[in-house]
Amino acid sequence: MFKIKSTGDNKEAFKDGATIIAIGTHFKGDIESEASLRIDGEVTGNLTCKNKIIVGPSGQIDGNLDGTQIVIMGCVKGEITAKESLILKGKGRIEGNIYTTMLTIEPETHFNGRCQMDSQIIEMDKGRKEKDAIQKLAAATIK
Repeated sequence: MFKIKSTGDNKEAFKDGATIIAIGTHFKGDIESEASLRIDGEVTGNLTCKNKIIVGPSGQIDGNLDGTQIVIMGCVKGEITAKESLILKGKGRIEGNIYTTMLTIEPETHFNGRCQMDSQIIEMDKGRKEKDAIQKLAAATIK
């Protein structure tokens, strides 16, 4: 009845199961996942994944991404932390800072922001999250 068009990116992402936000879907809120994520719709919120994140050509994200391997073919407005690798391909677009250990950018893509490539990304990310948590707690206490 339903068929999924298989591409190289899909096969790799689906081998351990994946969460898919399909074209025409608008999701608001943060997403945390153990399995891979594929975004072909629109997400307003932060994505945290212990596996691979794929933003398809029609995918649009307004929020931060945190994953092991990240492939961007759509549009992301936010900070990206890729612990192993970040690939910007096709007509992919990133508006925001990126933190990764390995970066690949294809010719027709667009990146506007700062890039920090360092083998200590994971430790830096932990420190940044702890700082954010302390700031949120302080703001909640003041109110």
